[in-house]
Amino acid sequence: MRFNVIPNPGNEPDTVSATADATLDHAAATTDANGVARVTITLPWYGGSRWKVGGRTDSMPLAPGLRGELTVWRKVFYQRTEMDAPPAPTTLSLAAPADMISALMGAFDPVFIKLAPGVKEHDTTPYQEHLTAAQRSTLESTLRPAAVDARSPFKMNIVTIDKADIVAEQTWAGTTSAAVFVVPTWIALWAYEPTVITAQYQKADGTWGNLINVQVNANPADASQVSVQGEVPGFTAPSTVNVSVRYRYQRGTAGGWGGTTGTLFMCIGRQRRADAA
Repeated sequence: MRFNVIPNPGNEPDTVSATADATLDHAAATTDANGVARVTITLPWYGGSRWKVGGRTDSMPLAPGLRGELTVWRKVFYQRTEMDAPPAPTTLSLAAPADMISALMGAFDPVFIKLAPGVKEHDTTPYQEHLTAAQRSTLESTLRPAAVDARSPFKMNIVTIDKADIVAEQTWAGTTSAAVFVVPTWIALWAYEPTVITAQYQKADGTWGNLINVQVNANPADASQVSVQGEVPGFTAPSTVNVSVRYRYQRGTAGGWGGTTGTLFMCIGRQRRADAA
């Protein structure tokens, strides 16, 4: 029996390259006493690609007999890791929603990914109210080895946490004609780390030094916004001085992060504070 692999014409171009084609371990095989010949097909990793295997004997016409079409599916295993509930008096549950996995399955089906529980399917992690980017990385490093099982590395850890807002950094550069100046824009308060990263002024010799008496002032009309104030040491009027302030601000909120580490954070706390259901 001689065999070949036939791709579906609708396959994505990425699946028909020299490194992504389906392959057979043998192009030909001899039938056994029952008339059965076997070859092994290795399918590409691209979910959704479709293939047929053709086979014929030397006495058959060139058109092979075809078996039914094979569709490639990827399988990803999961573990649910839940942050412990906040201490009293808060009664917020950070357990995953009962329909979370079924909802994810429905989302992954169209891209030919099957979800299945890992050997280790569930764990918990101590409570933290908010995770900065650095704290998320630290938690990932802590949880990763604990989640390893026989399904790794084809496994993701879905970690339900309280909240983890998004921080960004920005530089305001301008001039001041007074010893004390205020950055002329309100900044969305990042409440978890210092707002000011650097605050400097340009000296007469062109080098840069640090401003003094740097303060962060709240907006009286909106506590979620602040401004940055600083003072140029040794300022003499009339003069104009270049200043530069780099600061952190809250860029937004998010319900989850993905990445290359196999950890997906989901901000269940933020969502349930907004809508318990």
